[in-house]
Amino acid sequence: MGRSIRVRVAGYPGYRARPDEESTRTVLLVHGAWGDAGQLVEWVEVFADAGFEAYALSRRGRDGLPPSDATDVCFADYVDDTRAMIDSLGREVILIAHGLAGLVALKAAKKGVWPPSSSSRRPRPET
Repeated sequence: MGRSIRVRVAGYPGYRARPDEESTRTVLLVHGAWGDAGQLVEWVEVFADAGFEAYALSRRGRDGLPPSDATDVCFADYVDDTRAMIDSLGREVILIAHGLAGLVALKAAKKGVWPPSSSSRRPRPET
């Protein structure tokens, strides 16, 4: 572990690394079903080196958060945890997910700011 530090965001433990210069771009790395933020710490640093403020946070049932071994945690809990992380960061984020977290990230994004406003949509190609 190099420049990343341990953090808590909305009560979720994990890692954060910041780029050398101030950035408005933020990446949230979302771990898979059997992992935790510790598996993504090197990627946090890679993204910080590329100019992003980067986070990897552990969802409930991992990294010391109850319940132990994610007992009785369901898919909707994963989505709610991920959405709470995004909301607590207080800015738009780029979600990068591993394994099951790919679907979690899609559902969390849909629950939040999607679909994008009409001003940011590209026009449909004419057929």
